[in-house]
Amino acid sequence: MLHRLGIKPSRKAQHSEPSQESPGGAKPGGDVMGVEMINSLFADEKTAIQTLSGNFDRLANSMDRIAKGPAFAKGKLNRIAELGGGSGILGMWFVTNRLCEFCEIFDHAKNPLIIGEKWAGTLSLNGVRFSHKSYAELSSGDSQDFDFVVAEHAVSLSYLPEYTESLEDSDVEPETPVFLRYKELAGAFSRLLQPTGVGLIGSGGPTPVALSLLCAALRERQLAIDWTMSSTEHGLQLYIRPGGVVVLDSTEDEALAILSDVVPSREVSAHESRSLEKIFREGTKYFEVYSEADHIIYRCSIFQLAGLACLFRKNSVGDEGAKLFSAGKMHLWATEALRDARKRSLTSSFIDERLNSIIDDE
Repeated sequence: MLHRLGIKPSRKAQHSEPSQESPGGAKPGGDVMGVEMINSLFADEKTAIQTLSGNFDRLANSMDRIAKGPAFAKGKLNRIAELGGGSGILGMWFVTNRLCEFCEIFDHAKNPLIIGEKWAGTLSLNGVRFSHKSYAELSSGDSQDFDFVVAEHAVSLSYLPEYTESLEDSDVEPETPVFLRYKELAGAFSRLLQPTGVGLIGSGGPTPVALSLLCAALRERQLAIDWTMSSTEHGLQLYIRPGGVVVLDSTEDEALAILSDVVPSREVSAHESRSLEKIFREGTKYFEVYSEADHIIYRCSIFQLAGLACLFRKNSVGDEGAKLFSAGKMHLWATEALRDARKRSLTSSFIDERLNSIIDDE
């Protein structure tokens, strides 16, 4: 589809893809790409093609990654909304490849929408609509019924606050402009998603502060992170659900868990596990099961602290060890531990209700 529109790889000048906010800026509290800048990058069709050609690889990656992602695991969707969609390349691709019946592209800049509407005509696409609306307008608008709402590189998560001389994070004002933007984005998701729908926020490398603010904004709108779908394998892919189960206690822990997911889980030696267990017992216990076989008692427990979780294994003949991983992956290791325990005689179990709601207990 990109080639049909004349959009081809161009590495001579990499542009920030037009969106509600550029993914690249880290200016504290600033709106790093406003309407005027976006409109200038889509002043005419030639300029639009140059802008998008500079982002060809990222656009192609987004198409491939989202299409193969969990949102389409059960097949074709009915209604999709794209937030900060610019000229609607991603949305038009969904329709062209029959991933959905209908896609509506929202953006606060008018020029890219005009270009996109022209391109939709060129491609003879009937299932696409372009709407000139900001996140703020959407967040205060009428509720809608989209199955999937995607904001792919549509908001900056590179925000950094000013630092003190001791290099500790200074307090972040709760109503900083970037937090207000996140609240508008969360509001847009809340209004657009149907109760059983799912949303996706895709981005590059986020900062801890930005993620914490984003998670706080999502909670204000009763949007919960779906840890079973979310990933950082190819950049941030944060899936959210209306009224879902909030697994971790704080938004800071959620942010740190997302960041920790970049690092693979690792086995911990018996000697190190003893120290880690003393540390993690200061956190929250989410899982603990006892099992028995051949007169040997086995214990497996999972504790969470900040953005990390640790699974501790121990038995009555002295064998022990641990595995350290992102707190966002507790459901995976709890599922595996439970299946392992059931190979023996399961004598007792404790699973936090929040974790129990997302583990695969078959």
